[in-house]
Amino acid sequence: LKLVDTCKGERCMSKIDSIVDIGLEQFRINGYNNVNVKQICEKANISRATFYSYFSGKQDLILYKLKAIRSSLEMSVESFAVAANDFERMWIILEKFLDTFRCFGAKLGKTVWELELENAGDLFNFTNMFNAWFVQLVRNCQCQGIIQNQTDPEELVKIGIDLAIGTTVRWSIMDGGFDLNDVVRKCMEGIYDLKPEYRSKI
Repeated sequence: LKLVDTCKGERCMSKIDSIVDIGLEQFRINGYNNVNVKQICEKANISRATFYSYFSGKQDLILYKLKAIRSSLEMSVESFAVAANDFERMWIILEKFLDTFRCFGAKLGKTVWELELENAGDLFNFTNMFNAWFVQLVRNCQCQGIIQNQTDPEELVKIGIDLAIGTTVRWSIMDGGFDLNDVVRKCMEGIYDLKPEYRSKI
């Protein structure tokens, strides 16, 4: 992102956050393809020169938000530490991935997936960067009897991530027609054969 090299200080980052929020709101309301940089600038009350001093185009607004969400996960150590068990720790990470799409909304979620297919969104790296953690957490849960499915942890993690990604794509296509987090959680509990007392009460 262009702004990484040009923006220093809290005031500058606050201005960027404001532009991003305004742009994303316009995308949600009008659709990504129906919004141009000029409209974003008008809503944000900035010049096009200012916009292009931070961003190379409107797609950067989405990429910036993805990066911010990823950073917030990397810093959410406290919630991870106090989670009830290792399945809940894994869920905290996975839920952050799902919350990315809930934050964007279903319509804009389609655009996020398009960026991902163009290798611009970095979402697959987002899940892959925690792959080793997931494997260890699943292994711990199997040893503790929380996860009763004794399939190889690496295979179970792959299935779980594929399930989350596939459900998120379906949620976007269906314009958010179901509760994304609830459906993924229920499916994960079933596939992993989570012991009943550890299942959510959804």
